[in-house]
Amino acid sequence: MEIEIEYEGSWRNSFLSGSNNEPPPKGGRKFVASAKAINANKGLIAAEVTKDTILGILSRLIGDQRKLYQAKGARNFYFSDIMPKIKFIDLPKADCVTQELVYLRNFNKSTDQQSFTGVVSSGDRAKAFSDVFSNELWGIVYLSVDELYEHFLGKGVTFPERVYCPMTVVDQVSSLKGEKIKVDEKHLELIAYFSSFNGKFHPKHSELLGKSFDVVQLNLMGLLVQFQKLKAKYDMSSASSKNGTLRGSVDYKSLSVRDFVTAYSDCRRKSIYGAPYTYKEIVAGTGRTDHKLVKKNGKLIITIDVDMNRALEIQSLIKCAGVSAFKVGKKGLAYISEIRV
Repeated sequence: MEIEIEYEGSWRNSFLSGSNNEPPPKGGRKFVASAKAINANKGLIAAEVTKDTILGILSRLIGDQRKLYQAKGARNFYFSDIMPKIKFIDLPKADCVTQELVYLRNFNKSTDQQSFTGVVSSGDRAKAFSDVFSNELWGIVYLSVDELYEHFLGKGVTFPERVYCPMTVVDQVSSLKGEKIKVDEKHLELIAYFSSFNGKFHPKHSELLGKSFDVVQLNLMGLLVQFQKLKAKYDMSSASSKNGTLRGSVDYKSLSVRDFVTAYSDCRRKSIYGAPYTYKEIVAGTGRTDHKLVKKNGKLIITIDVDMNRALEIQSLIKCAGVSAFKVGKKGLAYISEIRV
């Protein structure tokens, strides 16, 4: 028997991880159509018609509304004995294959990493930049490598008076990115000193001798060590997080602009409620190519190689279920145009 199906507006991209052919993981299938996920996957995930799609359509047509993995796992799955006999041909119309830009809602409560988080507070939240210790703490990021050594392992340095705010610290740290040094004995001694305060910094620091090293790491390690040392001298509560570390998610390898500025802002992070579903890439010989949601119109021909009695039984089940319209894949509209036995 042959079942001929006409469909329009069938979406041919997938927005979720996994498939309906397997039980969903705890917490549900992950949304993989966010801008970050699309870039990580290096493209949009295509979802063409497969044998599982056909089994799902046939189950729907005879009135079985269970998920495919539930139906296939049950003893009474109607098509279990004839699955190898089911074939199909997908015939999309060449002039009706389109790419459309759509805006997808995202309910994962993600936040925009590049957005403006609010006006930096001049009150208690930003007191750490005008407190009695501010010059000694934030001045660390302005020191050169030699000055860092002199401050921590030498006679000390004098910090010039500066006006500090989150953005001046961020700008200074950003200016250090890309600068590198070749680690010598003096640098190794400084790194070993920092690691004595926190073993996570560089537990195998002796292996760094003669290798290239990021200058910004030295300043950030120095900033974290200076924070710990100043605790014995000042009340550091205005710069401390709830767990006693330096507020603003400062790491010895990097400083997150968003997290750091947000820690001293009056506004919360801006939530992301969705994004355009698109991916841009440079194709050799073509230039920049914009990939968007693919929609197709066409015809689907399902062939089931069974005897006459079974074919008539399937036809009867379809008529009794009375499914007038359904989907091929995701979204769109489909209907049976003809059944041939």
